[in-house]
Amino acid sequence: MPVINPTPTQPPVSPVPAALKVTPTPAGCRETTGVIEKGVITTTLLDKPMRYNVYLPPCYQAGQTQRYPVLYLLHGQNSDEGQWLRIGVSSALDRLIVSGDIPPFIIVMPFDYSFKQPTEYKFEETFIQLLIPQIDMTYRTFTDASQRAIGGLSRGGAWAIRIGTRHPDMFGAIGGHSPAIFLR
Repeated sequence: MPVINPTPTQPPVSPVPAALKVTPTPAGCRETTGVIEKGVITTTLLDKPMRYNVYLPPCYQAGQTQRYPVLYLLHGQNSDEGQWLRIGVSSALDRLIVSGDIPPFIIVMPFDYSFKQPTEYKFEETFIQLLIPQIDMTYRTFTDASQRAIGGLSRGGAWAIRIGTRHPDMFGAIGGHSPAIFLR
């Protein structure tokens, strides 16, 4: 008769790669809040410019050589690039980064102005071909997939799953919060 171990075992914890071990704040920096910057990409791929917000963690300016992981967060339908800020993502991150509970990272929050299906306009192409390169050129980011994630809420969750699964070479993690389902 087999012996059943009543104590559940946890899988072994793999060590964190050296590239992920980021100092919570550059030495000597005492900033406690991040900075929100705004940007716009104008392209013929879209009918309207793609606006976006960028959250830079506390002490970003103080660490002139430090690079950061990036999380792309997509909003829900009937909202805009400010939805995640209104929900409180920047204040939550400020608190967690300053306390040392999480390492600092950058968040990019683009605006999807359309209600169209993915095959009906070029949001994904603009995101991959223009937005990500713009962010990597402008900010001190890690550019490998293991340091880049995409997530979203509702319609943004559907986009995150679509873009992340179609470009696994660009994203190491995908999150979908109550993702909608694209019809086509």
